[in-house]
Amino acid sequence: MPTRIFESAVADAIAAAQRNARDGLTRSVPVDGAQRSIRVPFPSPADWRQVPIYFLMLDRFNNAVAAPEGATAMLEAVVSNAVVSVIRRREPKSASAMNG
Repeated sequence: MPTRIFESAVADAIAAAQRNARDGLTRSVPVDGAQRSIRVPFPSPADWRQVPIYFLMLDRFNNAVAAPEGATAMLEAVVSNAVVSVIRRREPKSASAMNG
């Protein structure tokens, strides 16, 4: 597994994905009990405006000895807040909130 963005393994993976997309490579996957053929890599939607995008960035600074002090607590707080935020956006509005 690569540990640096500029390693040849990263460039090779990107080149392979581009080649597969250009060549129209497909893979058979089970969907609702039936096999379906999908493109690999899976194509992006034509319009991203109606597509939820989930993003989690972890930044622990490259320290081979140990994580920075408080990093675990800080990460737990960030993830917890992000999860609560996503849940709140997904919950249906109550009838009183919609009428009021």
